[in-house]
Amino acid sequence: MKKILLTGAAGALGSRLRAPLAAMADQLLSTDLAAEVGDLADNETYVQADLADFDVVQDMADGVEMIVHFGAIPDEAPFDDILKNNIV
Repeated sequence: MKKILLTGAAGALGSRLRAPLAAMADQLLSTDLAAEVGDLADNETYVQADLADFDVVQDMADGVEMIVHFGAIPDEAPFDDILKNNIV
């Protein structure tokens, strides 16, 4: 696979999937709201981004063959936060 986009790369699932996904692709693009995610694989790029920004997401998705989407709020939260992060 040429390019994979991983959202929620700093979360519980995303942080555990980064290495296996990097091994599956020529290029792994990881993203999260967090400032950093730690050490990157040789073929991994990290972009701090808000998934609610459609233009940024559209740019990141350019040329991507698979999106692994874990960028969400996993717990109870106000509806507006869940709507923005989990649905929109």
